[in-house]
Amino acid sequence: TRTIKVLVEIDNASHKLKPGMFATTHIVVGMKSDALVIPRIAVLEDEHLNIVFVKEEAGYHRHVVTLGIVADDMVEVVAGLHQGDRVVTQGNYQLKSKLRMSGVDPHAGHVH
Repeated sequence: TRTIKVLVEIDNASHKLKPGMFATTHIVVGMKSDALVIPRIAVLEDEHLNIVFVKEEAGYHRHVVTLGIVADDMVEVVAGLHQGDRVVTQGNYQLKSKLRMSGVDPHAGHVH
């Protein structure tokens, strides 16, 4: 939906690229070797907050997360999770619905 002009140098030894052609691309401006990433489908929106459900010993708990870089089907989590946390990627909408129907304050508890 947004278009910008970028001047780049590309190896075109095969001569497949022609002047005036368009491309959709991702521009990486830096790399993080220690980023915590999870599948994008694990993240739900709840009252303008990004949340995930984490499997813990006592069941599944809602965690508010702060997101960083979003790339295709993965997303960086900069706050709200720890390395090794097991996030729900299937059935998370049902967990969210059950939480709403239970009458439990969704903001209580596990906000890290």
